[in-house]
Amino acid sequence: MVGAIGLERLRAGAALQRRTGLPVLVSGGPLRAGEPQLARLMAHSLETDFGVPVRWIEDASRTTGENAILSAAMLSVAGIRAAYLVTHAWHLPRAQEEFAHAGFPVAPAPVRIDPAPTGRASEFLPRADRLADSWWAIHEWAGRVVRRLGG
Repeated sequence: MVGAIGLERLRAGAALQRRTGLPVLVSGGPLRAGEPQLARLMAHSLETDFGVPVRWIEDASRTTGENAILSAAMLSVAGIRAAYLVTHAWHLPRAQEEFAHAGFPVAPAPVRIDPAPTGRASEFLPRADRLADSWWAIHEWAGRVVRRLGG
């Protein structure tokens, strides 16, 4: 299965494809050894659940950096010189950096833009869903540090 985060991205990608008519590339290798490639699962869902055709499947990447390098190569061979990048708003800065590093221009197409904090007292109370947000924030910043260190 693609999972909840993947489904949010697929829904947004399908909506973008319907608005623009542009062809779709999905990217992602297996999350763990022996598992199916994420890109293949995404392509299947886009085509069967959303009725959106997928033109390119990049299914070898294991990281965001590899997603960018391998996707840029596929699109460049096809004569595509820029693309929309559909991903969550919290992942977008790092993903854009990776595509810039790969030398491929992307336009942001963020998914689930959370509202800015207002300063209300209730925003400072612990919540289980915010623990997941904290994990993703740490993951993204660690990825950006690794990129800057040459990884």
